[in-house]
Amino acid sequence: MHREGTNMKKNLLSTLALWAIVALLLLNLLVTVLEPKAASAEKDSSLSLIGRYQISSWALSTGGTSHYTGYYVIDTTTGKLLNKSSEVHKQGEIDVPPN
Repeated sequence: MHREGTNMKKNLLSTLALWAIVALLLLNLLVTVLEPKAASAEKDSSLSLIGRYQISSWALSTGGTSHYTGYYVIDTTTGKLLNKSSEVHKQGEIDVPPN
């Protein structure tokens, strides 16, 4: 009887491991299919007012006491970079909420 219990545990663990592998493969497939696309400024002829400038902002936390932020402003008609900025924020200088 002890041997049957051991076999049942092995079967259960094998089944759970197989389901975990299947779940990971499905998640990998979903990530591949639903991969985010790059944002781009596109002209839409149905709109009467078309935005000329694209603004992109970013932020980075290194997990330490420094945090970085910045932005870019691009003229979508000419493709020129009009303005950009980046700043370093230290924990002691401003109130940064903990992660």
